[in-house]
Amino acid sequence: MIQKEKSLVRDFDAWYAAWQDSMKADPIMRWLVKSRNRIVKEGDLEINSTAQMRFVHGYEGAAEIYASGLPDSPIAEEVARTISPLTRPSEYAKRLPHMGLPRYIWQDTVLYVQRRWVDQALPERELLDALAHCYGFLARIVADAHLRDGYELGVREIRGAISIEVPTEHLSGRLPCMASTLMKRTSAYAIGEDGPVSMIYQSQAVDLPKLSLDKIDKRYKIAPDWDSRLAAATTLFERVPVYMERAKKILEKDKNHITLCILHQDAQPIDFFPIDIETHADKMVISQIIADRIQHRGADGAIVIGEMWIAPESRDGEGYPVRATDNPDRLDALAVVAQDRTGWGRMITSIYTRRFGKVRFIHEQDESGEDVQHGLLSVASRMWASWGPTAID
Repeated sequence: MIQKEKSLVRDFDAWYAAWQDSMKADPIMRWLVKSRNRIVKEGDLEINSTAQMRFVHGYEGAAEIYASGLPDSPIAEEVARTISPLTRPSEYAKRLPHMGLPRYIWQDTVLYVQRRWVDQALPERELLDALAHCYGFLARIVADAHLRDGYELGVREIRGAISIEVPTEHLSGRLPCMASTLMKRTSAYAIGEDGPVSMIYQSQAVDLPKLSLDKIDKRYKIAPDWDSRLAAATTLFERVPVYMERAKKILEKDKNHITLCILHQDAQPIDFFPIDIETHADKMVISQIIADRIQHRGADGAIVIGEMWIAPESRDGEGYPVRATDNPDRLDALAVVAQDRTGWGRMITSIYTRRFGKVRFIHEQDESGEDVQHGLLSVASRMWASWGPTAID
């Protein structure tokens, strides 16, 4: 179709020859042409479908799984148990390994069951990801053709009555919905000590109070200049203490603070959503959901606000680590953590006590650096690294 419209593109022959050379050098584009010819002349693709069981204990494992689904990631060597894609969830428990491990491991472990499809002619790529790669390649050609005449193509998302431009430079021509297919092909399950398996539901929506901004400011006694100080914060990290001030007011008034995630682009908020966490295993799944949302929106930074426990490192009688949740010496804290795609982070932690129905803040710590990271953003950090240094600059 592009060649039929060649009269509309300046210096078409020289311009298109360069793109043809790029397509010929791309193994997935060569596969696409051969597959098209095969389907037209011979029949369908030879597709294999599999399901893999993977056990994950901690954010690092969750990040590894998510990274395997990033655009153009080759299929890793078999490191999981492969099962029939027709296996029912009720049968997963029968296939679990020996359950003689400590309880603290199983209660925090997530079983991921990932479906994938591959064409025998391209076994190293998941089929949906391969097609997304091809779409992105062709979309870049079309965009470049328009750019030669001064027209810049973009992607916009309709939200109610508002049309919002979505950054896509990090997607190599793909649409945001094609950024990653992994979460759409994966189910997550919690594991009991004796082996039962139950579905981990994704982040549940939390109903926020439907109050006007004036009523919110009045309820929490927000300083009149709060909005102006937030607007004056020119970087993501300058916003952290301003958010902490408001979070303290909310905690003092309501005696609790739900976990919130605010996505940013160029230090401006572009998305906001509450997070409902019930177990430690939930955190691993939610960390992947947050990364997916960041990838979809093209956000280059995020801030997480919420309560947490702080406790000294300790071990039980058998020598296993004791989580802060189970440590009698734990302290209550409110935290505001910011991270951006450069790998830098800033966290302000305010320790508080509850006495006689009142919240009293007793100590605050402000730290920043490359080693400052919120667990819920650990998967996002891995994803941001895949964008490269100049993806959205």
